[in-house]
Amino acid sequence: MAQITRSTLPALVSKTIYKNFTSSFDEYPTVIPQVCDVASSDGAFELYQEIGGFRTLVEKNEGAPAVSDSPVQGPETKINNIAYALSYTITFETLADCEYGKILNQALEMGSSAAQTREIVAANILNEGFSSYSTADGETLFSTIHPLLKPGNDGQSTFANRPTIGSSLSEASLTIDMDNIAEIREPGGLKQYVNGESLIVPQQLNVRATKLLNSELEVDSSNNAINPYARNRGMLPKGQITWQYLVDPDAYFIRTSVPGYRFQEREPRRLREDMMNREMSQE
Repeated sequence: MAQITRSTLPALVSKTIYKNFTSSFDEYPTVIPQVCDVASSDGAFELYQEIGGFRTLVEKNEGAPAVSDSPVQGPETKINNIAYALSYTITFETLADCEYGKILNQALEMGSSAAQTREIVAANILNEGFSSYSTADGETLFSTIHPLLKPGNDGQSTFANRPTIGSSLSEASLTIDMDNIAEIREPGGLKQYVNGESLIVPQQLNVRATKLLNSELEVDSSNNAINPYARNRGMLPKGQITWQYLVDPDAYFIRTSVPGYRFQEREPRRLREDMMNREMSQE
């Protein structure tokens, strides 16, 4: 077991240190409320059930019965509440000989560890969505062949969470994305009214996204044409979100008006002292 002793932090038991320089750094603000549907939970897990609705109406001849239809139950999503924790053990002698109690408290502060763990866990849904993170239907999150519970009126039986061919962030790629978003189906195969709301990018695409969403005229062009993605055009009205915990420097994401990116919390962050490891000492 790792243990903090006087030899671990020797500067704190001397009389020469002035300040713990790491306390001068600021934390990146959380963006989880902007990209996720934050939900509270009071159990070990929560279940979410997919149900497909009715198809479009079918032409009926006079006196003939209407074609029968019914909703269809789809796969069930189970979200487990996972505990994350970190602990430390510090010796009595270190506490007794520490000349700088405030600086020691700063050095032992776990708030940054907790805050960054929270962001990493949430961002990993996107980071792993192309390869290892699977949804209830067995496909990866960004699969192009998610099965519908019922075929659409046009016979379409699958839907895609990304373009078939990936491309770099640009006005042209955003236009393809918006066209694809307009074709999103609900589980029963009917078209669903969905709007793009915000653009989520890693730090490496921050400047590019800023130009695309804030330039009044067409970006990287001498054409005197309007930029359809400028905020006042309304196509991505909530602007861009730069998330420093996204790991692919080329991947970008669009948050739509449909809920689904769920971040579930059972308990807030808290610091707890383990009473079982207390000891009585005298020197």
